[in-house]
Amino acid sequence: MFVELFILTSMVIPEVLQLMFEYDAFLSFASHDEEIVKPLWQELCQNGLRVFWSDASLKSSIGQSWFDVIQNSLINSEHLILICTTNSMKSEWVKEEYQTFYSQCYLKSNKKRRLILKLEDSFNVDSLPPFLKNIQATTSIKLNFRSEKSYLN
Repeated sequence: MFVELFILTSMVIPEVLQLMFEYDAFLSFASHDEEIVKPLWQELCQNGLRVFWSDASLKSSIGQSWFDVIQNSLINSEHLILICTTNSMKSEWVKEEYQTFYSQCYLKSNKKRRLILKLEDSFNVDSLPPFLKNIQATTSIKLNFRSEKSYLN
């Protein structure tokens, strides 16, 4: 069930593919876990990925409905990274995010858009809801820088 996950950075993906989504990934996590999630967000952004981070993204959308901003950002994110902690599995809002992405994006794209489960160290995989147990999970996210040529081949 545990795999090491490699994510291509947007710097090497052809521009046509980048235009399909506003974000490469949507980070879904409980607000209590912000400090453990922030380094991952920073690393992904520093390596060229466009990542929805609720705090930063909502601040840039002042005056708009936060519900609409989050909903549109979910739909306009190629992948969802669900940070699995005890806190996130208890959060109704996190549940709303991953259920929406699962039904509206993951399944409708024939699983081409990924729902990535990032398990934090102390998280017990048995705590996952039943349908999430069927999705591969990872304990680490590594960036894989491949040339555009090798990406296209």
